[in-house]
Amino acid sequence: MSLPSALGIYVRAALGGVYKQRSLSPDTKLLSLPSERFAISIDPAHVEAYLQTVGGSAPDGSTLPLGYLQCYLNALPMNHLTSPGFPLNVIGSVHEKTEIQSLRNVKASESLLATSRMLPEIERSDKGDWLFSHETEIESEGQAVMLLRNTFRVFNPERNKVQVEPKSGQPAVDYQAEDSGFTKAGQFDFPLDTGRRYATLNGDWNPIHVHPIPAKLFGFPSCIAHGMFSVCNMLHTEAVSDKLYEREDTAVTVTASFVRPTILPATVEAWYDGSEYAMGYTKGGEFKATVKGEVVVK
Repeated sequence: MSLPSALGIYVRAALGGVYKQRSLSPDTKLLSLPSERFAISIDPAHVEAYLQTVGGSAPDGSTLPLGYLQCYLNALPMNHLTSPGFPLNVIGSVHEKTEIQSLRNVKASESLLATSRMLPEIERSDKGDWLFSHETEIESEGQAVMLLRNTFRVFNPERNKVQVEPKSGQPAVDYQAEDSGFTKAGQFDFPLDTGRRYATLNGDWNPIHVHPIPAKLFGFPSCIAHGMFSVCNMLHTEAVSDKLYEREDTAVTVTASFVRPTILPATVEAWYDGSEYAMGYTKGGEFKATVKGEVVVK
């Protein structure tokens, strides 16, 4: 089966905005959606375009960059979230977090098979938002080589009416990265067309990423970068990339939580302490994280 088209996904999303529910009862269970399997054929030209866009270099002549398959297979979770069997209107939903589990380096020449599935559990936030998770398992010759897990938040339309008990302890604030054992791993210029350039790779043409005017209609002062674009840049910093491809059997787990949007254009800093990382910007002398996560190498 060929990968889903971005056009088909956006048509279904628009139709779902008309006929799908905007809320679910608290006891709703996600009905089992059929898993899908896709043969993956890697185009070297697409890999090269990815590297040029995220400012990285190839690990060698044949190994795929760690973040590449998450980018290339971005349509798979959206294909499920916009399927007729998914009950909620996903217009306005956000990518909450991601996890990449790579069991070894993957070669561009390998014959890969992706199995795409929605997980049945529905989580609820303290504001009554719905959190759905999707998994893509990637195999080579019958052996799993990578697992991609992505979580999406669909906002409760009445979340502003939900009273939340104040959390105990100190309020969560952004840290000054240099005071927390982190060292600066890199700095990147994200120009205004960052979202458009990344969308040509992953097919996510959500208007909030590609042009300031529609982004303003959704309450942003300008268009915003894809969260995964920051993660991909982080994976190509020297401090991280040197660890990822030391051996062919290197196992890596990358996590990312998307904390706040990166408003374009932006100067984005990468901070790293050997396992935890943060991407973000400095405003008023204070570091504001946009993405936080870990890179664990075994």
